[in-house]
Amino acid sequence: MNALLTVDDLRVTYTPDVHAIRGISFDLKAGESLAVVGETGAGKSTLALTLVGLVQPPNASGSVRLAGMEMLGASADHLRQVQWSKVAIALQGVPFNPVTRIGEQIAEPMRHHLGMSARDARRKAESLSRDVVLPSGLLDRYPHELSGGERRRAALAMALALDPEVLVLDEPTAGIDPVAKLELCQRISELRQERGFALVAITHDLSDAHRLASRCLVMYAGEVMEHGSSDMVLTDPAHPYTWALVSSFPVMTTTKELRTIRGTPPDPRAVPPGCPFHPRCTQAEAVCIEQGVRPQPSRGRHVACHFGGLTRVLSARAVTKSFKSTQALTDVSLDVRHGEAVGIVGASGSGKTTLARILTGHLRADAGEILLEGSPLPRAWRR
Repeated sequence: MNALLTVDDLRVTYTPDVHAIRGISFDLKAGESLAVVGETGAGKSTLALTLVGLVQPPNASGSVRLAGMEMLGASADHLRQVQWSKVAIALQGVPFNPVTRIGEQIAEPMRHHLGMSARDARRKAESLSRDVVLPSGLLDRYPHELSGGERRRAALAMALALDPEVLVLDEPTAGIDPVAKLELCQRISELRQERGFALVAITHDLSDAHRLASRCLVMYAGEVMEHGSSDMVLTDPAHPYTWALVSSFPVMTTTKELRTIRGTPPDPRAVPPGCPFHPRCTQAEAVCIEQGVRPQPSRGRHVACHFGGLTRVLSARAVTKSFKSTQALTDVSLDVRHGEAVGIVGASGSGKTTLARILTGHLRADAGEILLEGSPLPRAWRR
């Protein structure tokens, strides 16, 4: 199946020295879902606006093709034809007109683009409200009379008014409570399955990214750091930035180590040379400063890292140790990656100290292998 949406080397510059997007490429097929995550200022919202034709040359360069038609540099007439009907967006913050009732605003695209009568457009707006689980009685209210979750659902109904092939949602769950957030994510996923549109979800919330999309694209300083299946990217991150982002995100279902990302995101007017993440990276070397890097296949996804992603500092492979008739360790394996903290716990006598002595070269294992930065430790180093 050919791609419905193709982005190739997209670059967006707002002033001569503010580079919001710096060479992004990806594609999306009909019915597919993609989550775009990253810190504030990474360029996510700019990407969303560009996908629907709201950012144009000279600010934007590269290519954004929707169903084979180029969006960058397209005429106003072409953009009017495709916006809402081919690609639609629910903007961050749900910027409704405060003096117009919600139902009229949902009906507006249908009246403007399809020439529907007020009555038919109202009937369609009521149908859309049912689709997004928004009580139809709320259509006669003004935006300030709706809760945050209700306004999000109304924005979703408006974006779906002309049954677009690509739906772009910018922070669809920001500012709403956890219960409403979960319900909205479930409904968006159901609508995607029912209607068959492709989905691009821009979000800070990694849990929402996992719920909404099968693929995840991680942005930093206007560039793609990692791109692959959401299961891989969000549960077993490869890029140092993705790992730091996931480690800093709290979850309520289990206990996990929470770590801040050291440093601060770069000013878009002064992005560091080479890999833009190198000032904050735990494994940066000279090549990271001197040479830029584009996403390359690594570990089942694409990673923008000179080393293919996080490197292992220390590894143990099938380590076994006994003391006379006492078996202290049996086939113990572990990995410690750059910047990672690994805790070894267990009851007294379970082998923790024995493993620590073997890992640090103070005791010789009976079998197995210890690797330091990928190289086997010399046997002479052990006793």
